[in-house]
Amino acid sequence: MAYQRDLECYTFPSSLDLSSSKFKVVELVSTGHVQLAALGKGYGVLQNQPKVGEAASVAVEGESRCIAGGSITFGDHLRVLSGGWLVKINSGDLSGVMDMGVCMVTAASGAISTIDINRNFLANVISGSVVQAIP
Repeated sequence: MAYQRDLECYTFPSSLDLSSSKFKVVELVSTGHVQLAALGKGYGVLQNQPKVGEAASVAVEGESRCIAGGSITFGDHLRVLSGGWLVKINSGDLSGVMDMGVCMVTAASGAISTIDINRNFLANVISGSVVQAIP
């Protein structure tokens, strides 16, 4: 079955050279810029290839391509590794991480996949279920 969901994107200046980071997850920093996301953090998926100070287009909701940081499967909820990679959320993962959304295309590590971005902060992950914190 074919499906499509529009992207909602925002633009921020890039604090680093992100010209080789298209489709990786970025985070906001205190200066109002974006950089590659650190472990557990994430704001959205980079849609372009900005250099330092250039405009970074960041998808925060909708369906986007992404880069798998490990094998991911259709339906997996995804979290961020340092460097902006996305991996499956597993039981026992660190608490206080961002569930960036759901994998829509199965992919091997390093391959391009698709994520349905729907960010939720995870208070903890227990027995394979996702328990959300109320912000």
